[in-house]
Amino acid sequence: MQNMKQKIYHIIIFLLFWFCGVAYSQNPKADILQQDLSGLFDNLSMIGILGEDCSRIDIHITEVRKMDSREYEIKGISRTRLSVICPFKGKVCVDSILPVPK
Repeated sequence: MQNMKQKIYHIIIFLLFWFCGVAYSQNPKADILQQDLSGLFDNLSMIGILGEDCSRIDIHITEVRKMDSREYEIKGISRTRLSVICPFKGKVCVDSILPVPK
């Protein structure tokens, strides 16, 4: 009788772990790339360094559109220190997402 209770207990524990593994996946990064991450880039402004003279470039992304599971088309404007404003269109590919350690 004790052996039967122990087997039932092990089966219940196994089912509990299996259910928790299905309901709360241990690998959330696997599914996050399938979601639309356009909001990460929309209305984004960045400052960068351009060329051998290390001149400043300001980049502002105005439009983002998801192309496939990892690729996004972006449109925006860039401005150099000479105040030349240039519209641009390009693609961004998200291939991985790294967790931030706490």
